[in-house]
Amino acid sequence: MTDYLVMPDGMLTDEMRALSAELMALEWPAPTPKSLPLISPPDDVPRAAGVGGSMAARPKTLPRPQFRVDSAGIQAIRSLIGGILFPVGVLGNLREGKSTLQNLILCAALPHAVSAQLGQTEFFTTSNGYLSTTKGCSCALVPHPTTPDGWILLFDFEGFGDVDKDQAYCADYDARLAAIAFAILKSLIYNTKSGLDTYLLDRLSTFKLAADIHLKKRGKSVLRRFLSGSTNVSAASDVLLTLVLRDFALDAEIGGQSAAEHYRALILNEIAASPFALLAKMFDDIRVHTLPRPVNDARLLPLVSQLPTSKLDARFQQQFKLMVADLFATSPRLLMPGTNSSRAQIAQGEYLASLIESAVSVVNSGKSQPLLMSAMNERVTARSVAQEHEEQLDAAVAELKQKLPLNTLDLESTFGTLYSRIETSFLEWLKATGVNTVTLAGEFKDQLKRAIELHRRALADANVVCATQAADFARTTVLAAMPDKREFTFPTGDETRFSQWIERAVGDLRANLVGPDEIKARVCGQMRNDLERQLGVYREFNATQRGLGPKARAVSP
Repeated sequence: MTDYLVMPDGMLTDEMRALSAELMALEWPAPTPKSLPLISPPDDVPRAAGVGGSMAARPKTLPRPQFRVDSAGIQAIRSLIGGILFPVGVLGNLREGKSTLQNLILCAALPHAVSAQLGQTEFFTTSNGYLSTTKGCSCALVPHPTTPDGWILLFDFEGFGDVDKDQAYCADYDARLAAIAFAILKSLIYNTKSGLDTYLLDRLSTFKLAADIHLKKRGKSVLRRFLSGSTNVSAASDVLLTLVLRDFALDAEIGGQSAAEHYRALILNEIAASPFALLAKMFDDIRVHTLPRPVNDARLLPLVSQLPTSKLDARFQQQFKLMVADLFATSPRLLMPGTNSSRAQIAQGEYLASLIESAVSVVNSGKSQPLLMSAMNERVTARSVAQEHEEQLDAAVAELKQKLPLNTLDLESTFGTLYSRIETSFLEWLKATGVNTVTLAGEFKDQLKRAIELHRRALADANVVCATQAADFARTTVLAAMPDKREFTFPTGDETRFSQWIERAVGDLRANLVGPDEIKARVCGQMRNDLERQLGVYREFNATQRGLGPKARAVSP
């Protein structure tokens, strides 16, 4: 055995270089991500009627869901020292492929050599059966592919809407779990096998409300130390929301845009009167991606997590690559308030672990069910009132269309009166039915305003069409009354008579036109131009005929 302590410096250096070369030549096993349980669900979960019991077994008072922080998972996060953390999580309904999506994201984040060595691996367990395998929340750590010294911490949350749970308990359970997610994530991916619809809007609005109930109203003092210079806790206000729409029936393009671009334009209110603009007020930034069916063979769908990415459908690969590239480029990093950058980078693991423990504690201690159910009832009532008034608006607009065309000012005045009447009635109904939440009333008032604006634009367009049609008919009627051309041509007539008739005809046309002023001006101007060209023909003909002898005169034009 070589005694390195008695070797000369030069020889020691040579030996160390040789040893280093041998170590570099070894094929070390690739480091692989490993999922760890982080948040465990309660043990005493009331079951739905007919699941392991009967209605008689249902407790009169449902227990409050109590989540537990797993010691192994939280210790792993607490031990993270150095590096930049990017907390990312996937939420969505039960059995819609959230864990499968996370497995694909993890594999995409790994270096290519490591990914090729591993193939496709289930970092988060999946199931092709009826029951979901994800309970509570698990997490896994993977290097950030584009940020040096960056780490993506992926959180895999249990799916919402478990039909085996008592449904009242399940609503409270899902809302609390979502509140925890809103508290700890910087990038939230909502996975759904549907398009962008009002159900998705209501679901996210309800979870945002639940998060506010727990984190803003009840957890303000506990979570204040995790905020940067503000005592106003606003869940999800600085969270990036990525909507992953996996409805396999979605069109690739809508109105000349990709489906994802179209839906994002709806959310950002780039398309007028979109109810989904509410989402833009709930989150700091929103991205939208659509994913087609990952494999054409339906029998392979349960095995997607086990297939190499190269074996997936080519269109899916293309859309998925765009999604993960966007996710890696835009996901916000975890920021610690009140510390310099070097200190913050060192202590991020401890900070995030404490945030998770505090969020779970706050959510466990809150009594969200009565508040949440009351808020949900208010939302249902407000939606019903808004729908009733939208139907009233539709009927009133249909009646108004029968009166078109109208002068622009008259149309605006009539529609303004209609709008004022509908809005006043809407607010009175909200108050009478017990909807007292200002933000909720404002949300549906905005929705009604968007519907009114759509009707305003549609009416304006219809008024132009009706006015144009009426003007064409009026012009035809006026021209049909034109005297015989012999009154305007030599030798029995004179072109000055035609000039006088033009003024009377244009005046009669203008007096009989209704609708926007620009339509009146355009139609009258066009008819005048046409008649004045005919006047020029008569004038030239008459002048020519007057200068010729009787034998040389031509037939009048």
